[in-house]
Amino acid sequence: MKLKTILRLSVMMTLAGLCQLQPRAFAPEATLRLSPAPMPDLGIIAASYNDPNVTVRLKNFGDAPAPACQMAVLLLKKIDVDTGKPEAFGVPLPALSPGQVIQRTVLIGNKAFTDNGALAVVLDYKNQITESNESNNKTNVTVLYLPDLVIQSAEITKDTATVYVFNKCKGSSAQSYLDLTTYKGADKQSGWESTLGKSVPALAGNTGVKLVFELKNYSSVSTTTFAGRYIRLEVDMTNKIKESVETNNWWETAAAPFPDSANSCGIK
Repeated sequence: MKLKTILRLSVMMTLAGLCQLQPRAFAPEATLRLSPAPMPDLGIIAASYNDPNVTVRLKNFGDAPAPACQMAVLLLKKIDVDTGKPEAFGVPLPALSPGQVIQRTVLIGNKAFTDNGALAVVLDYKNQITESNESNNKTNVTVLYLPDLVIQSAEITKDTATVYVFNKCKGSSAQSYLDLTTYKGADKQSGWESTLGKSVPALAGNTGVKLVFELKNYSSVSTTTFAGRYIRLEVDMTNKIKESVETNNWWETAAAPFPDSANSCGIK
């Protein structure tokens, strides 16, 4: 074999060997991703004030149990002189499993508040729990205004009674009923004679309605005249409507309820 041929074969074999020694390309290793640790998340679904109670509905929105903690209802308009913070009603909360919903009602008494933002609720008030979301633990309370139905005026003639029913508070009143009771004589000791009635339409806050009883429209009752008779009027006699004051729904001949106390509507 010629020398040139031998050298050529030698070079080709060397190059082939070098190619076999080239590093191979490998697929990169998969990145290891760690899921975040499960955490609780207390949140307020709804909070409302219906004098004298605050009702709070809350949930553990997290994926881990929430330990027992403290909830507080804050009176934002009443600042504690010692702490400089709003006065608070503390309420213990039990441990909550993930997704669990509970409701708590807190009696705070008849307080005078000035606006819907006068009350707030804070979950985990003492910051005892580490949560996945710390921004949903506090909310202002929706104030539910109550109505207060009163007999604002009554004009009685021989055969007609004209009555003005007024809702003197901010809350709306549902449909109710006005009863007119006639006695046999000029005082209550004379004994009951008959009762007439009229429906009172739903009334928005600070609105009223005039209702007229004409005896000619009640031929089936024994009362033929209002003259010389003791009369009692009462709206919502069966107390179907929750009101800020429940004792001022009546009027009688020459008599009426004592004046309501200041801030009797609960919220001014």
